Amino acid sequence: MSDASPFRAGTAHESPPAEDGAEGRRKRVRKGTTSCWECKRRKIRCTLAASSTDPNAVCDGCRRRGTACIGQTFPDVRTVKPATEVEGPGADRLGRVEALVEKLLRNAGTIPNGASDILNLNLPDTPLPQPNHSPTHVQHHAPESKHDKVSRTLVAAWPSPRDRDLILSIPITTSISDIQLLRSAMPPCPDSSCENSTPSSHPAREILQLPPPGSHPVLIAQKLLVLGIFLQDIRPALQLARNQGQDATIVGIMSCAVEAATSLVTADDDLVASIEGIECLRLESEYHDNAGNLRRSWVAIRRAMMTAQMLGLHRAGRHGACAKMVDPTSRSRINPETMWFRLVQSDRYLSLMIGLPQASSENVFATPKVLESCTPVGQMRRLDCVAAGRILRRNDGDDGDEKDLAATHEIDKLLQTASALMPPRWWLVPPSPGRSKDNNADDDNSNMQSASLSDTIRLMDQLVHFHLLVQLHLPYLLRPSANHKYDYSKITIANASRELLSRFIVFRDMYTIESYCRGVDFLAFIASAALSLTHMESRRHQTPSNNVMDFLVHQRASDRGMMECVLERVEHIAAVSADVITSKISMILRQLLIIEADAADGATYSTKSSAGRHDGGEELECSGGLSVGGDVLSIYIPHYGTIKIERSGSHAQDSHLVAAAADDMDWALQGVDMAFFDSLIRGMSEPDVLAAEWP
Repeated sequence: MSDASPFRAGTAHESPPAEDGAEGRRKRVRKGTTSCWECKRRKIRCTLAASSTDPNAVCDGCRRRGTACIGQTFPDVRTVKPATEVEGPGADRLGRVEALVEKLLRNAGTIPNGASDILNLNLPDTPLPQPNHSPTHVQHHAPESKHDKVSRTLVAAWPSPRDRDLILSIPITTSISDIQLLRSAMPPCPDSSCENSTPSSHPAREILQLPPPGSHPVLIAQKLLVLGIFLQDIRPALQLARNQGQDATIVGIMSCAVEAATSLVTADDDLVASIEGIECLRLESEYHDNAGNLRRSWVAIRRAMMTAQMLGLHRAGRHGACAKMVDPTSRSRINPETMWFRLVQSDRYLSLMIGLPQASSENVFATPKVLESCTPVGQMRRLDCVAAGRILRRNDGDDGDEKDLAATHEIDKLLQTASALMPPRWWLVPPSPGRSKDNNADDDNSNMQSASLSDTIRLMDQLVHFHLLVQLHLPYLLRPSANHKYDYSKITIANASRELLSRFIVFRDMYTIESYCRGVDFLAFIASAALSLTHMESRRHQTPSNNVMDFLVHQRASDRGMMECVLERVEHIAAVSADVITSKISMILRQLLIIEADAADGATYSTKSSAGRHDGGEELECSGGLSVGGDVLSIYIPHYGTIKIERSGSHAQDSHLVAAAADDMDWALQGVDMAFFDSLIRGMSEPDVLAAEWP
C-alpha cells in the first residue's frame, strides 16, 4: 500500500491523542506503517479498495471479518487497560475471560459496551442486529431451536389441502364418529364415563386441524397419530368402493403421518417425558394393535408405562397431579390416575394375548378409597384388570397344581364380585343392527349403521370380562379327572366362550371395519378354539356312567352355528380388506371347525404336545399347518413346542379333511395368544393330582 493511501481512524502524519502514564511512553509507530491493528494481529496484508477515498474507510480484511478497523497510530482498544483494571497474577486470566466474552457477544451480533467512540465510527457497512443483553433470552432459544426444527418436519407430514379434501370427501358413518370419541376419551375423573358423550358430527374436520403455530412437537405428533388411526378406520369405505387409487393415497398419508410422529417424537425419550408424550405412546400402541402388530403394540405401551413411572403416575394421590404437562389445558382433559389405569389395563391385555409378563403387579388404581369414587362400571373394569394381573402372575408362577387351582378359584370369585356390580339387564346382549345377506359394496355400506356409543362400550366391557373367564380356566380344559375336580373349569370355559362369541357377532355387525379393535378378532379365535376343543373332549371322554359334560350334546348344534357365524364374519373382513393376519386366522378356524364336525360324526381325535418345531424351522413365530393327508393339525408355539390334533383310527386315510393344496399350509400367526396354547400344553403334560373338591 502506498503512503498516499488513506488511513482508517486517522493518518500517520496526524498527531495521536494525548496519553498519560505508561500509555504515554508507548513505542512510536514506524513511519510509513499503514496496517490496522487487526491485520497486524493476524499477520496479513492490510489493503483498501483502490477506489476508496474516505479517510475513515475500512480495510478489506476488517470489512470481510466485520471487525473494527483501527490504525496503529491510535491505541488498540483491546489492549487498553482501564483505570480500574485488576493488576497482578490474575490479570492475564481475567483478560482471557474478557476476550472470550467479547467473542461470544460478537458471535451473537452484539457490541461490547466497553468499546470507545472510535468503534462506533468504524462499524461494518452491513448493520448488525440490535444487542440483547438478557441471558434468559439466549437460554430460552437454545432448546427451542431443536423443537422448532422438529415441529416444522412434523407439520410437513401433514396432509396437503388436496389430500384433506380427499379425506373429507369420504363418507364417514356415525359408527366411525363413535370410534373416534372412544379413542380420544380420557375422562378427567376416575368415576366419570364417556358413555353419555355426544360424538361430533364432523369428526374429520376436527381431526384435520393442526395445533396453533408454535405448539410443542408432542402436540403435533399427537394429532398425527390420531389422524393415522382415523385413516385406518375409513380405509374400508374405499376398499368397499374398490377405489384403489384413493386407497393408495390414504395409505401414503397414513404412513407418512405415523412415521413422522414415531420417528421424531415417540422415539425421543426427552420429548415424551410428559403427560402428552405418554398419550402419544398410547396412541402408537393402539395404531399397532389395529394393524395386528401386537408385539409392537406391547413395546409401545411398555415404554409408556416406564415413562409414566418416571413421572410418578404409578403412585396414587398427589404425585400424579404434579406430573409434567406441556399444554396447560391438558390438566382439565387428562387425569394422571386414570391414565395410569388405562396403561396397566392395556399392558395386561396385551401380555395375556402374546404370553409375556406384565409390567407392574401393583393395583393402586383399585384400592377401596379409589373404588368408592368410581361408578359401578368403573369399579367392574378395575376389578377385571386386577383379575387379569393375577391370572398373569399365576401363569408365570410354578407353585404346582394344587396352589394354581386354589388361586384360580380365588380369581373366579373376584370376577363374580365384578360382574355383580352391574344390574342383570346390563349383561344382556345389545341388539344387532342387522346384516345383509349379500356381501356387495352397497349393502356393506348400508350395514355400517349408527351404533349407540353406550352399546359399544358395554359390548367391549362384556367381551373383556368373558375373555378373562376363558383365560382363567383354560389350563384345565384338557385335563382328565376321575374325581371331577376340573369339571367346574370346563363348564365355565364352555359358557364363557359361548357368551363371548355371541357378543363378537353383534360387535362385528356394528363395526364391519377390520381396523377397529383388531384384538377382538383374536378373542373370537381363542373362544372358538376353546369351544371346539370342549366339545371334542366331552365326546372323547363319554362313558356309560354319568358324565357332567354330557349336557354339551344338546348345545352342540347352536354352538356350531354360532362358530360358523364367527368364521363368516372373519372371512368377510379378510376378503374385503385383503388382510393377511385375518386371512390366517380364518384358515385356522375353518380347519378347527372341520375337525370338530368330523369328531361329531364319530371320528376320534387326540391332542398331543411335543417340544420343538414339527417342520424343523426356526423358532420365531407362532405357526400352524395341516398335513397332506388332512388328518393332523399342528400348531407351533415358540418356547413351548408343537400341539398336534391328530385323527386316530383306521379311517384316517379316508378323512375328508384333505387340504386343497398339495403342500403343507404354513400360517404365521403373529400375536395369537401364546398363553392360550401354553394352557393346552400344560393340560396335556401335567399329571392328574388329587385335590379338594371345588364347592
